[in-house]
Amino acid sequence: MAVDLDLARARFKLWREADQKQLKREEEDCEFYDNKQWPAEILRIRQGTAGNSSSSVPAVPARPCITVNKVKDRVRHVLNEILQADLGLSLVPADDWGGPTINEDEIETREGLIRRIQRDSKSQAAISWSGERATIAGRGYFGIMTKFVDAPADAPLTPAHFDQEVVFRRFYDQRAVGLDPAHEEPDGSDAEWAFVRTFMPWEQYKADHPRLANGQKNQVLSASDKDFGEWVRELPEWFELQKEQKTLLVVEYWYYEYSPRDIVLLDDSSVMDAELIDAETLKAIPDERRRTVYDKRVKMCKIDGRNETPLDECVWPGRYIPIIKVLGEEIQPYDQQKRAEGMVRTARDSQQAFNYLISSAVEVIGLGPKARFMAAAGQFEQFEGMWDASVTRTIQRLEYNAKTPATGDVILPPPQILGMEPPIQAMAMMITHFDAAIASTTGIPDPMMGNVDPAVRSGKAIHALLDTALRGTSNYMNNLVRSVQYAGKIVNDLLKPIYGNRPGRLVRMVTGESDTQTVMLGQPHVMQGDQPVPVGMAPGQMPPSHPQAAQAKTYELTDAGANGNIAVKVSKHFETRREQEWTQIAELLAANPQRDQLYGDLFFKYSDGPGNKELAERAQFGLLPQIQQAIQSGKPPDLVAMQKVQAQDAIIKQMQQVIENMQRKIDAKETESAAKLAQAEMDNSTKIAVAQIQAGAQQAVAEMKETMKALNQQVEQNFERIRLTLEGVQEHRLAEKEHIHTLETQRAQHGHDLHQLAHEHEHEMNLAALEPQVETT
Repeated sequence: MAVDLDLARARFKLWREADQKQLKREEEDCEFYDNKQWPAEILRIRQGTAGNSSSSVPAVPARPCITVNKVKDRVRHVLNEILQADLGLSLVPADDWGGPTINEDEIETREGLIRRIQRDSKSQAAISWSGERATIAGRGYFGIMTKFVDAPADAPLTPAHFDQEVVFRRFYDQRAVGLDPAHEEPDGSDAEWAFVRTFMPWEQYKADHPRLANGQKNQVLSASDKDFGEWVRELPEWFELQKEQKTLLVVEYWYYEYSPRDIVLLDDSSVMDAELIDAETLKAIPDERRRTVYDKRVKMCKIDGRNETPLDECVWPGRYIPIIKVLGEEIQPYDQQKRAEGMVRTARDSQQAFNYLISSAVEVIGLGPKARFMAAAGQFEQFEGMWDASVTRTIQRLEYNAKTPATGDVILPPPQILGMEPPIQAMAMMITHFDAAIASTTGIPDPMMGNVDPAVRSGKAIHALLDTALRGTSNYMNNLVRSVQYAGKIVNDLLKPIYGNRPGRLVRMVTGESDTQTVMLGQPHVMQGDQPVPVGMAPGQMPPSHPQAAQAKTYELTDAGANGNIAVKVSKHFETRREQEWTQIAELLAANPQRDQLYGDLFFKYSDGPGNKELAERAQFGLLPQIQQAIQSGKPPDLVAMQKVQAQDAIIKQMQQVIENMQRKIDAKETESAAKLAQAEMDNSTKIAVAQIQAGAQQAVAEMKETMKALNQQVEQNFERIRLTLEGVQEHRLAEKEHIHTLETQRAQHGHDLHQLAHEHEHEMNLAALEPQVETT
């Protein structure tokens, strides 16, 4: 079906008329954002006028017109939030139509391709540019397009030269995009048609469109300068002539083309096209089991203001018009217009009043006269320069005429200095008032700009203030998220017709870890290193009988993947998610370094530094053996075995603590006995001291024997528990034997200590036997 150019031009005119007032408001807001905040009439009045000597009209000096753009700073705060949001796309399975189940491989393939599209086409630039326009003026647009893959100049000719890829499209001139005025969805998804206009220089027009879409010669190119001048007068919206430079308007016209067909519901609950059923059977089917459906496809053509045939046309491979609208804030309708506005519109009056007050303050305080003098006529004669200079300079002597010809011999008083105090305090109060008004009208209060009341010291209170402030502008981010969601639906719909139309095509995907991976679409293949090798009987391919052919994998892009079986959600971009996960792991390891045995390798895996893969592989050697086995086998770790090991470690730590406590007691007893013996040698009552030492030593030995006995029993019980525990953990047998050997050594050491104490007791008995000799001495 040929495009109806009369309908296309009528729709273009309808869009221009319906959008004219809204576009004017948007242009005014963009100018205001770009520091053009003084009305033209006010600027003209404040420029001043020259004096007229003939009419004795004095000159009026120019007055300051200062612009302190406080709105721009607050708008940038929201724009930076949009840039930091780093919106990305991911897919989740959904079975809205009860069709075939989408396997995980296809979801992985689609997500990998979408990530690659986002990275290569600089999608964030297109999204943030449209979001910036919507935040400032109320509306923005970005698009999706396809282009041929860039091949190296010396690459041999292969079918890959006809491969295309999906890219995001940034509209530099946001005014050039328009949607069907009847659309109601915030993202423009229900628009029936759309336009993208481009003013094209004459030379570029001749180079791009020498022929029309039907192959005929473009007759506009043979027009004379006189003909072009007539077109400028007849069709000024399509043709321009400025300083002998010809410019033409070329418009992309996107629209849906509908093809109706009748379907019927049969008795067996099956549905068929009516044209496939014979007339008699169709006649017997009641009307309530018939309906008309419309198959639609998207078409695009380029038109100008004169040709009756499109300059170019094509059938879009997707099912949606690839132009996405981003909304700032939509105003509830109250007249015949659709209104959308950004942050600038509501803050215009407050900002202008702020500029007026700042300019007036500068004028009154900075440029006003420093002093005024009042004197009789003739008192300044011959001294005018001295008095004029005293306004701006320090003059030590000021002379005047005490007598004038008009006053005769009368002595006149000195000239009086008239001071004037400008209303600084009142101006400062008004400036502060309108500064707060700007914060209120933009929805960005001071806490969001980092100006928190010093009285608020609680971190919880500060976060509460910031959360409240964020809610004042969250509508801009929510609308942008909605538009990105629709863009994801368009991209997902294009994957099969663009990437899955040639079996065996090699594409590079981006994994969730931000790594690139080359896969082959639509054909079984195996990986040899980093390159996929197809499995088949074609020359140069791996035969199906090859041992590795059993490991072949196929990445398919099915129609079901784009027909409602995949829902699109908006999340953090994959690089941001990776950085966030790395930060979380780093914080956990800093809080508890022992967790390095659980996931220390992930710290290096999710880092972006050079050699992170090698560091992650080496860090796996420091993990718990159960986790290492789980990584090697691809199965989750045995939690029961890990619990047994942890219980065993707890028993060993408890036993070591008991041994350390007993050792401290032994050391204390030995120190006490030695101190008492030294004191007895210095005391005159050596006999009594020796007896006390002997009694104390005997008691200590008895206590030591009981303590060692209890310790031996506890050690034996612990050995028995350890032995029972080690029966179920074969991989830790060697380590547990080392623990048992250590305990045996400690037990022998305690026996040696007991023997040493017995020897000391025997020595003390010998001292008792020497008591008579001592007494004699």
